Amino acid sequence: MREGVQNEIETGEVTYRIHVRFNKDGEAIYQQYRRNGKVLPVKKAQLENYQREASLLVERVKEQDSDGLELVQGHWTVKL
Repeated sequence: MREGVQNEIETGEVTYRIHVRFNKDGEAIYQQYRRNGKVLPVKKAQLENYQREASLLVERVKEQDSDGLELVQGHWTVKL
């Protein structure tokens, strides 16, 4: 999922959120694209770009795994 603000020439800043899920074969099985609260279709070129990025991410994670790197998730508490 990605969300943030995009700059548009005509309207200025526009909030957006895109959520795409892929199955194990790399097919997009869930897509939702919102701009300024409106649900819009995901364009084919946009979806292909997300599929490419997801594939590259999988390759990179596999490389890091073979290098012995690990991802540890947690919550850090900082006392000042």
